[in-house]
Amino acid sequence: GGVAPPPAWKLGKLMPAPSTDSGMNTDLASASDLQAQMEAQMQVQLDMKLARMREQFNAQLKAAQEAAAGDRSAMEQKMQTLREQLMASKGNEKRLRDKLMDLQRIMQGKGLGNELSEGMRDSGLS
Repeated sequence: GGVAPPPAWKLGKLMPAPSTDSGMNTDLASASDLQAQMEAQMQVQLDMKLARMREQFNAQLKAAQEAAAGDRSAMEQKMQTLREQLMASKGNEKRLRDKLMDLQRIMQGKGLGNELSEGMRDSGLS
């Protein structure tokens, strides 16, 4: 002989079926929920960061626009001052030319027209 097979005993269900729960929630639905929550949190953080960056950019833009407006205003005032000075200079030039013409007539009347013309030429006034 050989070894006899063990007896075929039927014990029925004495123990519950072994549990497949490892203590971790690994089913697909909860994993996708967790991923969705993480993505939502990341989106909220990203939105907050973008909002802060937008606020900073808008503040910088406003400051730059105000500075440019101030510079433009100052430049316009300087241009106006220069225009006024130019007009005053043109008025002075006209008065000086009139006085020189008067001087030339007076000097010609006294017979000194040639000397005056020569002096004006030598000084660069003619």
